[in-house]
Amino acid sequence: MDHGPKEGDSAGAAPGDGGRGAASSSGGVVVQVREKKGPLRAAIPYMPFPVAVICLFLNTFVPGLGKQVDELRY
Repeated sequence: MDHGPKEGDSAGAAPGDGGRGAASSSGGVVVQVREKKGPLRAAIPYMPFPVAVICLFLNTFVPGLGKQVDELRY
């Protein structure tokens, strides 16, 4: 009886995983997707979510704060 990998099985599967390769415990196949970022998307700055919430709060409840702080510098 041949216990080697069958056609479609992963030949480089680790011992002890039953020859499943990249299969999950539920029997499905795990697919990894990588999102490509073009030059335009890479040029858009990213703001962390907590900083965005702080800016939203300040712009909503203390409008003009930036101008007032700027005027205090001079």
